[in-house]
Amino acid sequence: MVLTVCGQCLTEVKVKAERSVEAVEAWMSGVGLGVARHKTEIMLVSGLRAVQEISIEIDDLVIRSQEAIRYLGVMIDRRLCFKTHVEYVTSSALRALNALSAIMRGAGGLSGSRRRLLASVATSILRYAGPAWAEGLSPGRKMELNRVHRLVGIRVAGAFRTISLAAVSVITGMTPVGILIEEDRERYVGRGVVGARTEAKRS
Repeated sequence: MVLTVCGQCLTEVKVKAERSVEAVEAWMSGVGLGVARHKTEIMLVSGLRAVQEISIEIDDLVIRSQEAIRYLGVMIDRRLCFKTHVEYVTSSALRALNALSAIMRGAGGLSGSRRRLLASVATSILRYAGPAWAEGLSPGRKMELNRVHRLVGIRVAGAFRTISLAAVSVITGMTPVGILIEEDRERYVGRGVVGARTEAKRS
């Protein structure tokens, strides 16, 4: 569950947050449910340059704000630039790629079909929930995603590490993940519209 409060200053945010949590706890208690307070996290979203922090109190528990929190598999940072999420998915994709490579080598080597399986797993990790965060990505973040995807393509093609993203994409037939994520976003925006999927691919 996500609870959002807004305020003009930290004091107002703190008071609203504590009162809102109390209201949620009271309602949940009334229907026979409870809140796992030790799992509660808070994050202060602000466009101000100065670093701000806040803490709220729930009875005797003090919860301090964090720079980023994970929600439904997506890392959300207080600037909403998704820098933390890109770092998270790129490292996760590389770990999965290396782990699966080791398993498949022990099972008799990497055939073409197995290499493509590696690619599909790593690519799925990189583009997970793309419509939720793609619009907030800077060009630098997209480059980081494509950099890791190029390494995936190198594994599939068995090419040298100096090969470019464009070249390895042509050899493997893999669409760069930056394009795939943008396509996912356009599909989501046009969901329910006839032909949206085809138009997203065309654009």
